[in-house]
Amino acid sequence: MGLDRVVEVRDRMGLQPSFPIISVGGTNGKGSTCAILEAIYKCAGYKSGLYSSPHLVRYNERVRVNGQEVKDEELVGAFERIDAARG
Repeated sequence: MGLDRVVEVRDRMGLQPSFPIISVGGTNGKGSTCAILEAIYKCAGYKSGLYSSPHLVRYNERVRVNGQEVKDEELVGAFERIDAARG
């Protein structure tokens, strides 16, 4: 299984990020590493986006923009646009 389907949806949506994307992997410390990176970039004056998994109580905990959880309406709208691009 590759990322071919994800790339196809990205291209259909016209998403070509012009900003760096950092992927954090491994067994331990991913949440802490992401929280530290988010804080560093915020203190340096950058905007940040964070997706983490799993959530503890609500799905919205997984998605933050500039340290704030994304609202239900924004998530639903994003999922609808992605689903439309999937065909």
